[in-house]
Amino acid sequence: MKITCLSPPPPLLNLLIFSAAAVSGFTHSAFAFGYEAGIDRCKNDDNVVPPGALVTFIQKGIQYLELEANLSGVSIFNFCCSS
Repeated sequence: MKITCLSPPPPLLNLLIFSAAAVSGFTHSAFAFGYEAGIDRCKNDDNVVPPGALVTFIQKGIQYLELEANLSGVSIFNFCCSS
């Protein structure tokens, strides 16, 4: 059984990265990334993104990867780290 994960739209992913950098104190990096990604042109509100949203998103992605590996009978370490 193959699980297809839906990826977030790029503006949402950019907003998650921008918010994580800003909250972590990397204000200049957040500004530069926000400028290059066009965060100011998005209709998203910065207050909508809860703290730690990027970490939660990555954790869920790893959990789905592990679930898919377990359902197919493949070890996640062999799946990710094969030489």
